[in-house]
Amino acid sequence: MPSGLQYCRGNEKANTNLIEIMKKRILILMSCFCVVLSSFAQEWMTSLSAAKRLAMVQNKMILMMWEGSMNYPLPVLITDERGKNYYIRNLFESVPANEFIWEYFVPVSLSENNYDDMYNALKGNRNQAYLDKFNDDSIKVLDAAGNILNVGFTPWSILNLSDFTKKYGLDTSFISAELKNYNKEKDFYSAYFLASRYLDYAVLTNKSIRQKVIDLSEIYMEEARKLLETSNLEDSAVLAQRTELLELYANLIK
Repeated sequence: MPSGLQYCRGNEKANTNLIEIMKKRILILMSCFCVVLSSFAQEWMTSLSAAKRLAMVQNKMILMMWEGSMNYPLPVLITDERGKNYYIRNLFESVPANEFIWEYFVPVSLSENNYDDMYNALKGNRNQAYLDKFNDDSIKVLDAAGNILNVGFTPWSILNLSDFTKKYGLDTSFISAELKNYNKEKDFYSAYFLASRYLDYAVLTNKSIRQKVIDLSEIYMEEARKLLETSNLEDSAVLAQRTELLELYANLIK
């Protein structure tokens, strides 16, 4: 029979072993939990309508790509506050890069199954440069109403994600009321006031994207004109003059 002291020591050793086993299990569970969180953090949305609602709430722009184009690596650079560049071989596999994106954008990956309906809605209502941007495999920056801001040629090279974010990661709180009204009901007034507000916003934005913001405004301006033609609003002639004055304002900003 073991002495009382030996028994206590044996019991203490057993408890210590049990505690160590529990610690290991907790560490394993925490590691698994962190992996799940990391996977969730880098997962893009797959519904444009849901992304638009979230962008509206968070006052962000939407970062959209076609699902098929994400099957290929997209190399990016991220610049820290000291000016040091970090190379990431593939944006879509990097948790830090995707966390960086989520901080400034609402990222969405769209299946090509959506293409036909979306293209048919755009055809005849957008210029060729816009349609080319819509068709290609590059990153597209959309506002909360779903229109593309960064229309134009995108060179196939390493993307500096920090510079891209400084340029396109806009805080849309300045135009949030007009965006909400437009998404709630698309009529002449909501399109006109959104176009007008975007022109005011263009004055405040960086010169490097001022023209693109004006171009985005002109999309809503053109839509307001078409809605005016098909509506039976009183004083339609006066409202038409207001759209012409808005176009003059855009030219002054340019």
